[in-house]
Amino acid sequence: MSTAISMESVRVEVKIELGHKASCKKTPSPEGFTHDWVVFVRGPESCDISHFVEKVVFYLHESFAKPKRGKKRKNIY
Repeated sequence: MSTAISMESVRVEVKIELGHKASCKKTPSPEGFTHDWVVFVRGPESCDISHFVEKVVFYLHESFAKPKRGKKRKNIY
C-alpha cells in the first residue's frame, strides 16, 4: 500500500546567512576606496545550501561600477 503525500502538507525551511566583512586598505585605491569588502551567502555552520540557492545577485549603490553583481552556485559559498 502506498501513501500519497499532498504537496500542500510539505513544508521546507532553509536557513541562510547573509553578511559582509570589511577591512581597511593600507593605502586608498586610485579611485579613492579605503576599504576591501566581502559579501557572502551561506548556510549556518557551513551547511550545504546548494540545493536551494542557484544564484545570488547583489545591488550596490549606483555610484559603483557594475552596481548589479551576481554569482552562480559554484562561486557563492
